[in-house]
Amino acid sequence: MRKIDKYRIGLCPFCDEQGLVIIVKEKQTKILYVSCDECETQWCTPDEFISGNCLHSINTFGLYESPTFDEIKEKGWDKYIVGNLPE
Repeated sequence: MRKIDKYRIGLCPFCDEQGLVIIVKEKQTKILYVSCDECETQWCTPDEFISGNCLHSINTFGLYESPTFDEIKEKGWDKYIVGNLPE
């Protein structure tokens, strides 16, 4: 399992659940957002992913990296993580 997979919140409805929807951090701005690791569909927040609102094109955010668990917890997004958690 890749480290970033530990921050998954669900399966992507846009690529027939082939991709994992994960919490990521934009490299340049350090903003956390949610993205499919397969089709690169993006959402601003986990709530927007769950509700199906605020869908963004793949160009809304730039390149991403894995945030720390503390960064995710600080935003209150740790409650959305499913499966394995950081060690």
